Amino acid sequence: MKILSQPIILVLIILLNSANVNSQGIKAGVGFSGITQRYTNPNYFTIGYDQNLGEKISISLTYNLGFPPSNDVELTYGFPSADGNVQFSVNHICTWNEFSFTSKYFFRDNSDGSFYSSSGVSLLKAKNEYEVTSLSVDGNSTYTNYGDLSEGTYDQDITLIPLFLNIGYRGEFEGWYFDVYAGMGILPFGANPDVEPAALANRGVETRFAPVSFQFGITYGISWAN
Repeated sequence: MKILSQPIILVLIILLNSANVNSQGIKAGVGFSGITQRYTNPNYFTIGYDQNLGEKISISLTYNLGFPPSNDVELTYGFPSADGNVQFSVNHICTWNEFSFTSKYFFRDNSDGSFYSSSGVSLLKAKNEYEVTSLSVDGNSTYTNYGDLSEGTYDQDITLIPLFLNIGYRGEFEGWYFDVYAGMGILPFGANPDVEPAALANRGVETRFAPVSFQFGITYGISWAN
């Protein structure tokens, strides 16, 4: 992570101190990120900062917070044992937030209303909860544990690094403005880290992030000349 973050910080310092910085703005809005859609909470609130560089380029720093705060997907798992078929249910619950850096190339002057293409990288922090219930062995539901598997709730902190490509349209960047965009996100550094604890992973429980996903959003903001 340190290897990745240092060049990003250096680039940001250079860009934000460049002599051709023109105008900037702050924004807020809502969006949809399919990375977490298998957990049924792909929507997010967003707040951010826009900075024009020259006439064609703009950069953005945003913070996204997934909502609703928690949602669960119940799945049933099973495996054979010497005592008969073992079955159990897991409520998969995921909450997440994300910091993103985006660069945009505008097809016209970035101070005027214009279509653009953009690319970016994010640091997505997720908290997964696995609530193990309904444990039974050979149809006997009086069990609360079997071997290394026990009923209860288990937490896991996960870090993902999504990359994304979007197309969008930003209104005139003077005073109040809007920005609408759509595109795709990918998880090239791994989409499905192993579930913890290992007792769950060994019984077939998996994380449910999407390696390739669709995304869109709309924001409103206010800009001012520098």
